[in-house]
Formats: sequence, C-alpha cells, structure tokens
Amino acid sequence: MTMHFAKTYTQLLLSLPPELRENAIEYRKLKKLINKVVSELEDLGRCTPHAAYGILTNVLALVGYPPD
Repeated sequence: MTMHFAKTYTQLLLSLPPELRENAIEYRKLKKLINKVVSELEDLGRCTPHAAYGILTNVLALVGYPPD
C-alpha cells in the first residue's frame, strides 16, 4: 500500500535532527508554493500541466517518494 505524500513528508520531517526540522517547510506551505509556481508558469505559457507533473514527479523521486 502506498502512503500519501503528506504522511511520508511528515514522517521524514520527524526523522530529521531538530536543527534541520526547525528550518524545514511545512507540507501545506510546500503544497501552496508548488501550486503557485505551476500557476505562474502556466500563466506565462511556459509550463503545461503535463510538464509540471513531470517536474514534480522527478523532484519527488529525488527525495525518495514513493517509499520502497
């Protein structure tokens, strides 16, 4: 069964040392930022939803999501 990203992200944050956890961005803020970037790129005509999905998929793979 695959975990939702929010749960995985929260677990990741809890596993970080306190000094790193303090500087980590909260999931809700991260989600808003991602949506804002995608929206701005779409408005500029530089990013289709398909391309944004590909970018996000690559970023998530870099951070180890989905978990093994």
